[in-house]
Amino acid sequence: KIALIVVEANGLYISDLPSELKQDPEIIKKALAENPLSVKYMPEILNNDKKMMDLINSNEYAYKYASDEMRSNKNLALKIVKRKASLIEYVGENLKDDKDLFTIAVQKRGEYLEYAKKNGEVVNDKMIAEIAISNSNMAYVYLSKRLKEDEGLILKALSKETEVEKKLIF
Repeated sequence: KIALIVVEANGLYISDLPSELKQDPEIIKKALAENPLSVKYMPEILNNDKKMMDLINSNEYAYKYASDEMRSNKNLALKIVKRKASLIEYVGENLKDDKDLFTIAVQKRGEYLEYAKKNGEVVNDKMIAEIAISNSNMAYVYLSKRLKEDEGLILKALSKETEVEKKLIF
């Protein structure tokens, strides 16, 4: 009973429970309902792709705790990044240079280029760079050396200065 009260207050407290209580289906259900990220303390779910998919479908933030195999699945990554572009950070290494994924992500926030493979195709793609910079001039920082020397991209980044940046410069 006390364990249920504890995880209802904060699902992450499941980490402090004894192993046998971490296996209790009612405690697991309460912890996940209170905080889906408590899954990181539940190996029986982390190691079960079907249970993880169910959890990801109810809360996409659980994706960051999915297995490498799940995070390397392009179809799943596309679904997740369309819903929450910030989760581009957690895609599998094999997807860190995927133009489709990063085009979607940088449409939401240009700085997501940070998570692309360094010196890869994504950071070297002018179309992706233009989209990213149109959302944030800070995306310029993550471009390849070649694109950082592109006059058009430099001008685009400079034209996106915020009012605060202009005040700091002048």
